[in-house]
Amino acid sequence: MFAKIPPLTNIEAKRAPCSMTKAFQLFHSTVTDVSYRSTGELRKSETHCIFHYTIKGHGEVIYKGMPYITNEEEGFFNIINESNSGYGYPLLGSEPWEFVVICFKDGNVREVVKELLESDVKYRVNPEGIYLMCKKLLECHNSDTSINIFPKLVSMLDNAHEPTAKISSVFQNIVERDLLKNPTIFAIAAEMKISREHLQRQYFKETGITPRKYISDKRFERLCYFLTTHRSEAEIADMMNFSSTAEMRVFFKRHAQKTPRQYRNTGFISI
Repeated sequence: MFAKIPPLTNIEAKRAPCSMTKAFQLFHSTVTDVSYRSTGELRKSETHCIFHYTIKGHGEVIYKGMPYITNEEEGFFNIINESNSGYGYPLLGSEPWEFVVICFKDGNVREVVKELLESDVKYRVNPEGIYLMCKKLLECHNSDTSINIFPKLVSMLDNAHEPTAKISSVFQNIVERDLLKNPTIFAIAAEMKISREHLQRQYFKETGITPRKYISDKRFERLCYFLTTHRSEAEIADMMNFSSTAEMRVFFKRHAQKTPRQYRNTGFISI
């Protein structure tokens, strides 16, 4: 479906008022390594916002210093020059990441995106809707098209969360929210108002893995990210609610077959 979307397209906005939010660029790309990375600290002079949508593979978005993995058919907003934010190919990525990006500027786009980010970091959106939006931008380079895209996109997000969301989706959202607290399956099941046994059965049925493995894998991803910062091991262990630095080291070595110090020295995981 997205194969016909070219790598980079500049969107014309002739006669469009400066007070209106305009789509001005469309990207379509596939990346395979961590050289693809953007941070607000590196792009201070740029003021636009983007909507980054994953077609295949997995990406990473950073919001308020916290990384989140974005999956297929998920999109995220980014204020391009905001501190402690950014996006890129995941540090532990192993497959190509294909995506499209729509760039927006002017009007109240920054204010609206800030509000959206306070509500959700990631949004699940039907790929058909995103494809048709990209197709419209490519076919109609005029002011009406460029200024109508942003409100259309926001209206799609309003309907992105299904009223009867899958148990796996609800569970994963809670895990990402509480990841630093080391959430337990029992506590999450209680919040979801279902039994732990039902959560375990249904989650495995929907995803093919256990809830415990999902929590463990996500905590490992977050731990790897923190180990790329200047924080000490003791600080990281405290932030992630490990009982001790020793427990954190055992957890990391079980996943990576090396110690946190070895990972910091080499910068990659042997699999």
